[in-house]
Amino acid sequence: MASSSREQSQEEIEKAKELFSSGTRNYYVKDYDHAVEDLSQVCTLYSDVYGSTADELGAPYFLYAKALIGLAQNEVKLIDIPEGEESEDSQSESCGEEVKEEEEPEEEATPSIEEKLPEAEKKEKEFEDDDDDDEVEEEGSKPVKEEDEITNLQLAWEILELAVTIFTNRGESGKSQLAECRVELAGISFENNTYEEAVRDYVKARDILVTLPDTNQRHMAELYYKLGLCQMMVNSYSDSIASLNSACDCLDKVIAENKEKGTTEDEITELIAELEDTKKDISCKIEEIRASKMAVLEDLTKKCTQPAEKSDKSPAASSEASSTVTVKRSATAQEPTNINHLIKRKKTE
Repeated sequence: MASSSREQSQEEIEKAKELFSSGTRNYYVKDYDHAVEDLSQVCTLYSDVYGSTADELGAPYFLYAKALIGLAQNEVKLIDIPEGEESEDSQSESCGEEVKEEEEPEEEATPSIEEKLPEAEKKEKEFEDDDDDDEVEEEGSKPVKEEDEITNLQLAWEILELAVTIFTNRGESGKSQLAECRVELAGISFENNTYEEAVRDYVKARDILVTLPDTNQRHMAELYYKLGLCQMMVNSYSDSIASLNSACDCLDKVIAENKEKGTTEDEITELIAELEDTKKDISCKIEEIRASKMAVLEDLTKKCTQPAEKSDKSPAASSEASSTVTVKRSATAQEPTNINHLIKRKKTE
């Protein structure tokens, strides 16, 4: 019995290795659907053999999560509104009529506005139970649902949390991968508009990467830039400016590193021009943030210098405004829903 169990485990491991190679290849050619399918099976097989938080699952979890993120981003692109189509499709939608192949043959290759707009998709769900199958056949394509893309991001979040546990347990050898997981988690928070959560994960990633000797400075510049944007969104203007300045410093290091490598003059010239353009864009963003900061300070100064009787007139309004800000911030800081049951379902498919 023990021998048979070991043989079965070895077969599962070999199959998982093949699927991991296939999933990796699919991920890098941006075939995210097949990458998710392959890597999901890898995670299931390794979990059966080693356990759900075994060290062997670190890389599969991380790549599986990135494939899910890529899949979600592809779905977002599918709901973009091509220029010039909105007015025509909106008229069709307002009439409440479905597009028929014999009436508008040109619409066959182009999904209707109901498939592209999340608002329209929500309306479709009200009668989806009665007419969903018929709509799929008539449209000639699979409807894109907002729930699907949210589920993929939530699932990626949960998988990344498992990967964080594994890489944390590795200690020093897992720091680089741990930082990458934190960056991906921050990216998901940014997509969900939970900027405070994004700031926390970007800061954790930054604190790890600055201790590593072989950190890619261009990646650091990107991290600082995204961190600065998130800090701006939560009104941490001074921190945002500091992060964006750090991004420019990292780009200066990239320029210096390439000069030391003895790169050909043409390549250096092209690289420097590209990086200088990027620095100009960052500098413009810094000026925008400074202007916003000054506007806020001026507004506060005006309020503080108003006569006492005016400030005492509407304490309730002031309290209401304060509570409104609190509600908005708390709503922004919500964490993605726990979907452990979805992970289990995904793995067994």
